[in-house]
Amino acid sequence: MLNRLPKTVSCPVELALDVLSGKWKSVLLAHLKDGSLRYRELRLRIPRLSDKILTERLRDLEQRGLVKRRKVPGPRLHWVYELTESGNSLRPVLEALYTWGETVAPALGVKVQMLDAQEGAASRKTVEAPARPVAGPRHQRANPPGAAWMPPAPVDPSA
Repeated sequence: MLNRLPKTVSCPVELALDVLSGKWKSVLLAHLKDGSLRYRELRLRIPRLSDKILTERLRDLEQRGLVKRRKVPGPRLHWVYELTESGNSLRPVLEALYTWGETVAPALGVKVQMLDAQEGAASRKTVEAPARPVAGPRHQRANPPGAAWMPPAPVDPSA
C-alpha cells in the first residue's frame, strides 16, 4: 500500500526514509541493484517474504519510480523487474548498507546467508556469527558522537 508523502519535511533523511519505509523495500532494491530479476527469482532470494507482500512492495516501488517492470520477448513471454534511473541513484546507499550489515552481523550474533535464485540454496558466502556478547551498562557509549561506528568489544563473562 502506497503511503502518501508529506508536502514538507524538516530533513532530507526524513523524505528518504518515508520513500524507503517498509521492511522489504530496501532489500528488494539491494537485490535489483545487481541486475534485472524475475518475480520468482526475487521470491527465491527472499524466502521469508510472502507473495502478497512481495507484490505490494514491488508495486509501491514502481509507483515511486524506483523500479520498472519490463516485458522480455522470447518463446515464453515473461516480465523482469529492474531499477529505474532514480532507483540506480540509490546504488551507493544500498552498497553502504550491505557492507555495514555484513560487517556488523558477527558482532550482533546474526548469520548472513545469501541465497542463489537459480538453485534456491545457500551460495555466495555465509558469515558466521559468534555468540552474542553480554551487553554492558546502557549509559556507556561504545563510540563517542561523531566517531566511526565500531562493533562493541566482546565482554569477558569471567571478569
